[in-house]
Amino acid sequence: MAGWCTIESDPGVFSELIQKFGVSGVQVEELYSVDDESLKPLDPIYGLIFLFKYDKRLYEGEDAEVDDVDGLYFARQTVNNACATQAILNILLNLGDQVDLGKDLSGFHNFTSELNAQMRGDAIGSNAMLREVHNSFGRSDPFSFEDGESSSDEAYHFVAYVPRHGLVYELDGLRNGPVIVGGYEDDWVSAAKPSIERKMSILSEGEIRFNLLAVCGDLKEKYETLLMSFADPTCEEAKEMQAKLEMEKQKREMWHVENVRRKHNYVPLVFEVLKQLAQKGKLDGLIDEGVKKAKERQEKQKQEDKKA
Repeated sequence: MAGWCTIESDPGVFSELIQKFGVSGVQVEELYSVDDESLKPLDPIYGLIFLFKYDKRLYEGEDAEVDDVDGLYFARQTVNNACATQAILNILLNLGDQVDLGKDLSGFHNFTSELNAQMRGDAIGSNAMLREVHNSFGRSDPFSFEDGESSSDEAYHFVAYVPRHGLVYELDGLRNGPVIVGGYEDDWVSAAKPSIERKMSILSEGEIRFNLLAVCGDLKEKYETLLMSFADPTCEEAKEMQAKLEMEKQKREMWHVENVRRKHNYVPLVFEVLKQLAQKGKLDGLIDEGVKKAKERQEKQKQEDKKA
């Protein structure tokens, strides 16, 4: 069976990946804060995704895992490098009729809903459509001859947070079942904050390698709907909404361009440039100049380190 490649933790990657699964009305936004000012513009927030460099301390002293939560979809991760898509699916497949999952994902949900978490994970790993969409966002790496597994000392992991029946659950594909992290009445994200902040605190003791993303409603659709609700399209509120809509469109275009660049193989271009420089007798001089500048940077860094 073909393997799964690692993909970048980026809202543009995840948003386009979700669209390619056939889901509509959903996008992903990076969060730099979990205060009301940051969260309110994204409403509704369907789930959170927390990415971190794997640290076994995060799995010490946690609440017990639970089984067979009514209406909660959870799949274990059974294949390498699939944790990004795993976290996204653990959110999407808990949305029910809140969004349109599309034909493929709805069919997958119906097929796997009666399976246990281990078998659901196996079904994800063996699903050709999910794997092909996931791998289409991998960076082009013509010099990689490995079997696709990540290096253990640079292992990154994604976990999801979702609300269900007044409780917030952490869905971690490396666990046997969901973990209850808090209860809520109206604001489920606030109930998830202590668990996320605890992880951030532990991770901040070493290298700060983590980020937080929100799976939310489609902002472009939201702004378009709100814009149509104004009786006077020339009023200030309508103009502000139009500006937000244009910014969102520009952001989508930027995401798409970046995703195309991620997939592109630039090696032939670089090879041709080097070939032309060599033919014109300019390559040796550029190499010498590059080596000189590299040594100067190294020496400058050493001096700065001594001062520190």
